[in-house]
Amino acid sequence: MLAKRSGRAEYRRMDSTQPLIFVSYATPDRDAVNIYADALERAGLDVWMDHRRLMAGQNWDDEIRRALGKAAIVVVFMSDNSVDRRGYAQREVRLALKQAEEKLSRDIYLIPVLLTDLPEYPETVKHLHMVKVWEGDPERQILASVNHQIDALGGRKQETQAESGVRWTERVIKESWDGVPGYDIDYNIFLLSSSEIPNIEDITNITRGEMAEAAAEMRSVKFDQNPEHYTFGQKRFLRTNLFESHCRQPVIIEQTLSMSYATHTYGAGAAHGNVGFRTFVFTLDPVTRIADLSAIFADQDFALPAIQALIRPRLCDDLVRDCGGDPADYREWVNSGTAEWKDLNAFTFSEHGLELLFGGYAVAAYACGPRFVTLANTEIHRLMRKEIAAALGWEHLRWRNASASDAGSA
Repeated sequence: MLAKRSGRAEYRRMDSTQPLIFVSYATPDRDAVNIYADALERAGLDVWMDHRRLMAGQNWDDEIRRALGKAAIVVVFMSDNSVDRRGYAQREVRLALKQAEEKLSRDIYLIPVLLTDLPEYPETVKHLHMVKVWEGDPERQILASVNHQIDALGGRKQETQAESGVRWTERVIKESWDGVPGYDIDYNIFLLSSSEIPNIEDITNITRGEMAEAAAEMRSVKFDQNPEHYTFGQKRFLRTNLFESHCRQPVIIEQTLSMSYATHTYGAGAAHGNVGFRTFVFTLDPVTRIADLSAIFADQDFALPAIQALIRPRLCDDLVRDCGGDPADYREWVNSGTAEWKDLNAFTFSEHGLELLFGGYAVAAYACGPRFVTLANTEIHRLMRKEIAAALGWEHLRWRNASASDAGSA
């Protein structure tokens, strides 16, 4: 850690890595949940619980979204209080499950903990193993479940590395400077290596370069100090610009590698921050970057309206489900936010197909949060360049469809 002082200004930079454990609960259950959060912290875990981390005046919605975006594990405490009432505890569960469903964070784990017996379990978690605090030693059970999931994260990483021939270690960079205004920088990078894939280090250099560029831009505030609008008498977070960008693990599908960074930004004094996405998609043999979604399609002019026709109804339906209203209420915003190829350039590949990511305000109001759409490989493989389909291992879909057509005509 480095520390320098110039008047009231303070600078710190450090590297660290530890999985974040997000604790979700209903406010009436706070005292009961504190007991278990204390046990997790005593075990040396990094626990995020709103009333412990939030400061007076902070935008709690922003902070909860940020914490969920970084969390590797979400422990959800449920009772009559959280299941029966329409509270934010339920919304936290939905946000966490949304990330898992969309496979943006294939390494996120949900651990449900029942504080009271329920006549019926919520549909969203009923398929998961639940810890019941009235059975056995609940502190030990919760800690065991968390440690098991942490081990599973490491196991999945090792399995992926062994299968792909790509290895990586994670480095987290944190830097802060207390000024008027100041800045906070928090991001991670993956240091990739391989004995089988030439030039794999270029992926590290590209991602690290873009993160470093954003950090360098944040430091320019040192030239723009404004004591007329910001003072050291203000709470620090109100006079601090924020850049926070985190990716969980690289996703390798055959000969492609994708990384999705959830990026939170906040300008000092603003009513709230915003969330966006930076994605990095590469082929591995050879190592090339696919920076524009249009580049994966054979006929870009034909593919754009085809993709729009697939994603627009899904975005509207999801917004109705999550935010209420009628599809017509969202259609204009969705159409505007998906009008050009550049609107679709936050994308990754996954086991399930092509994932499109939309940050705050992109296709809906800020309150509706970021939006995600997955297009199955069976829906889009015919539109793609054959070499990209081959890199993803999707070329067999063409032969399967062709065989089916031949059989039908016979």
